[in-house]
Amino acid sequence: MAKPNGDEHPMLREGLGRLRGKVAIITGANSGIGRATARLFAREGASVVCCDIQETMTPRVDELIIGEGGEATFLNVNVTAKGGPEEMVQTAIARYGGVDILYNNAGGGIRKQAHEFTDDEWNFIMDLNLNAIQRSVRAVVPHFLEKGSGNIGSGGQALYCWRGTVGVVKPTFRPGSLETFTRLLPDGVCVVPRYVGVRAGTEAEFDEAIAVAESRVAELAEFGVDLVVIQGVPPIMLRGYRFDGELTERLTRQYAVPVLTATTAQVEAFRALEVRTMVILSYIQGAMNAKFAAFIEQAGFTVTGIEEIRGVDFADSAKSRSR
Repeated sequence: MAKPNGDEHPMLREGLGRLRGKVAIITGANSGIGRATARLFAREGASVVCCDIQETMTPRVDELIIGEGGEATFLNVNVTAKGGPEEMVQTAIARYGGVDILYNNAGGGIRKQAHEFTDDEWNFIMDLNLNAIQRSVRAVVPHFLEKGSGNIGSGGQALYCWRGTVGVVKPTFRPGSLETFTRLLPDGVCVVPRYVGVRAGTEAEFDEAIAVAESRVAELAEFGVDLVVIQGVPPIMLRGYRFDGELTERLTRQYAVPVLTATTAQVEAFRALEVRTMVILSYIQGAMNAKFAAFIEQAGFTVTGIEEIRGVDFADSAKSRSR
């Protein structure tokens, strides 16, 4: 049996069987987001074809999934190579009888100054982050159309780069290419372009995220704003209401501007409404809801239940088509 994974994340929850009987292909599956996605899909009941060009991370993702009681096959394949995407689809059909989900996760950048990279390096970025996705979609969509259904998700480097990073050549072409491409796919196939800004969830990264937020507060204070609300606050929320309060109070004193986080803003709203007891309705699923409920209870409220909102269509906000 594979060794237990030592870097569990709160969002990597136990499955509810929502993908039972489905077959998923995941590229870049042996590390990072792809690895976590493969494990979560397997926990939800899917049979997973784990595709990656590297096998150095141990335990290998398919071994880890099988050790957790799931079903997975590993395929060492280069998604940028001719025939690579077709091999992925053929493997899924031969091993599991079909394909229901394609998740395009493989991607990457080159750490160089913009004036230093070569044509070959630029072409590599385009091949990995855009062309490989087009070829993978081209390989799987005929199968989806034949069976009358299918799901495509695209994430990784190709979608999170809203803007560049100094010293790194990244696929910041997303708005004009991949998003447009997803709109052109045939009806009957659900396409979800995933805008990713994921961190590993370590203490060091929490500290880094909080430091970045503080630097933004300092910048805004110089402009004389009346209030700063820090959005996207899991690194703060996961440390509890007391930590949140101490941080915002310190920032308020230091920069002479009222500072709240999104969660403390909600707490203040509840108090203004004289709320004491509540049921939380949440679009988020899994362990993060329990963390939020604990935060609210630490603020002095009673949470009697958490209802996860399921079956919500995010197609419009994700710029996708789902029929």
